[in-house]
Amino acid sequence: MVTTDYLMADETLIPVLTNDKLGATHKGYHWGYYDPGNKMVCFDYQKTRGREGPDEFLKKFIGHLQTDGYTVYNNLKNGANITQMACMALARRKFEYAKDNDPALASEALVMFHQLYEIERDARDKDLTHDEIKLLR
Repeated sequence: MVTTDYLMADETLIPVLTNDKLGATHKGYHWGYYDPGNKMVCFDYQKTRGREGPDEFLKKFIGHLQTDGYTVYNNLKNGANITQMACMALARRKFEYAKDNDPALASEALVMFHQLYEIERDARDKDLTHDEIKLLR
């Protein structure tokens, strides 16, 4: 059972040995759910990258879920109780890619990301509470 109100989630492809053929593998997925407040992680093995695994794992979850924006999280059965949040690292990466298209604008955005990361580093170094971090931001 999930007992936090903030989780980070992501899935990772893993080769899984199969009984069908000696030494052969098939694709499986470890869905990782990380609770940064308690520094705990749970890996939920699923045979597919479909919605069924997260639906079951998050069926009683109430809170904020931070992901890479994978569409499987958009239609969870318990979605009304979940506030989705995007990953800053993935957002920043889009501006890295945009440097070839508009170097000046992309660089300006990357400077802002750097400033945000400095704030986060400062908050972590000072071991601030959530409310103190919000105020610092």
